[in-house]
Amino acid sequence: MSPIVSIIIPVYNREEFVLKTLMNIAENSYRPLELILVDDGSSDNSLRIIYSFKSDFQTENFNIVVHTQTNSGAPAARNKGMELAMGDYIQFLDSDDLITGDKFLNDIDTINKKGADIVVSDLKMIFIDDGYRESYFDNSKPLSKVIKGKSISITPLIDARLAKSIRWNEKLRKNQDMDYFSKIILVSKNVAHIPKAQYFYNRYKGENISSGYNQIRSTAFTRLKGLVYEIVFVQKYNKGLKVYLNLLKTLFYFFTLRPYIRLFKIK
Repeated sequence: MSPIVSIIIPVYNREEFVLKTLMNIAENSYRPLELILVDDGSSDNSLRIIYSFKSDFQTENFNIVVHTQTNSGAPAARNKGMELAMGDYIQFLDSDDLITGDKFLNDIDTINKKGADIVVSDLKMIFIDDGYRESYFDNSKPLSKVIKGKSISITPLIDARLAKSIRWNEKLRKNQDMDYFSKIILVSKNVAHIPKAQYFYNRYKGENISSGYNQIRSTAFTRLKGLVYEIVFVQKYNKGLKVYLNLLKTLFYFFTLRPYIRLFKIK
């Protein structure tokens, strides 16, 4: 039997967009899928849309789990989603994102061929509100990007054991995804890259899931401290020498090769 892919989506006041994302997942060619929708205290019709979708589309090979909570932010919603996830692999998505219909088939095939526990593909970012335009992001050499303090610009497919070994930082105001995926990449045993866009990230203005709850300032130094703490004191999935060498490279690059960095600038 094929491995189960768990898709975790936090939802907050996305009645205009969420159904398109849900239909995109329902039309995906891969099965079995587990879709976990965490409604983060929506005040619009998002929850009604979610339950209606579950009623219409849930099958034996497409299990849909709906969880509701008071507004606590996307990181908290994703952590809850991981607690509920029963799949072998985890894919995080936003409630207005789209993926290609063969993404998971390609990802699982790459995992099997390369023995990877993370698969990163390229990204196409679509800007909606300022006049339609697109930007393409090449995510090749993801480990090198993370060491240099850059974002991989996408949410990859992750082995569930690795994904659950690190929690999303629920206090960060910005760059929660950069914080989480930097840690994931550094402690991964093998990261694979698929050189094509399989993920479409839609950018809108307006309210988002982070509205309504307090978070600390997201500085580069804050994220770096969290990274060191995670790898040295918390991480159990992969504590090999390679992980510590990657961490040392990251610290060396941060403090030596980038002396111009403003540690307390919000990014």
